[in-house]
Amino acid sequence: MIFDVNQAHQIRFGLGAIKGTGEAAVKHIIAEREQGGIFQDIFSFVERVDLKTVNKKTLECLAMAGALDSFQGYHRRQYLFAAASEQTLLEKAIQYGNQVKQEKATAQQSLFATDTEIQYRQRPPIPDCEPYGTLEKLHMEKELVGFYISGHPLDQFKIELANFCNCHTQNVLRHKRKEVQLGGILTAYTVRHSKQGKPFALFTLEDYEGTLDLAMFGEDFLRNQHILQKGTFIYVVGTVSERYNQKDVWEFRPQKISFLNEVREKMSKRLLLKLPIEKIDVDFAEKVEKAIISYPGQCSLSITMVDQEEAIVVELLARSYRVNPADELLNTLSQITGLTYRLCS
Repeated sequence: MIFDVNQAHQIRFGLGAIKGTGEAAVKHIIAEREQGGIFQDIFSFVERVDLKTVNKKTLECLAMAGALDSFQGYHRRQYLFAAASEQTLLEKAIQYGNQVKQEKATAQQSLFATDTEIQYRQRPPIPDCEPYGTLEKLHMEKELVGFYISGHPLDQFKIELANFCNCHTQNVLRHKRKEVQLGGILTAYTVRHSKQGKPFALFTLEDYEGTLDLAMFGEDFLRNQHILQKGTFIYVVGTVSERYNQKDVWEFRPQKISFLNEVREKMSKRLLLKLPIEKIDVDFAEKVEKAIISYPGQCSLSITMVDQEEAIVVELLARSYRVNPADELLNTLSQITGLTYRLCS
């Protein structure tokens, strides 16, 4: 697969990377675009391309992968949405495109027809429907391209991963004889049975860095099996230990699994703010206090003031304040220049 970067520093890759498009269709689209210029919208597209080469399946794959996102005023679900007993917009667009081509061909065969006399069929209306959710879009991208394009499913859990995980899937084995915590998406899951007939789970955890195959046995499996479902966002706690009867062969043994979206609420005991002393003035203090009092909760608050020049660190417990570490509060704190924060369990 060939990648490139355009002048806007955006990663570009060929349409051929999208499953279901076909080499002939991709070459035809590119040739038509080079000859006739950019396509203005989906109707301009179907009017110009050969719809036997660029067929319904190709159009659906292009839409689901986001290749038609550049057409202003449309979102992906509109192309594929169909009310009861109706066709999708793509199906209607294909019919429209074929009819326009047929009418043009008929007009060209007439000796007397002029451009002003040719009446082309009216374009189908754009369906009014809610767009796909972020996760739906990302799953379609992964299925059709092999990786996420417009984001990552774990983006919504960046705070949990940064504050409550001490490793990721690719460096977990460096933490030998230690308890580790990591989070991600459960992308594969199956239940097997031992020779004694006892069930155990084999599953795959995916995060930003890659994937990790895991197994869970015995009481650990029985306690956590209700969480083990494909597509679930999970938080895994376990130890890195030597494999039984295999010296110097290390593996991560998961022992406890939680839903990743519950981790912050259950584990946030203290919010630690780190303030550089040179940034502290009346305006800075007012911004911090306003943010804190706007989100009251049960999490304690600590403040660490740092003087880099004098190598002085002063830690204070803000006894008068307790906060709710919600996204809104943490986003507000992130926008205060110089301030950093950390959630502690």
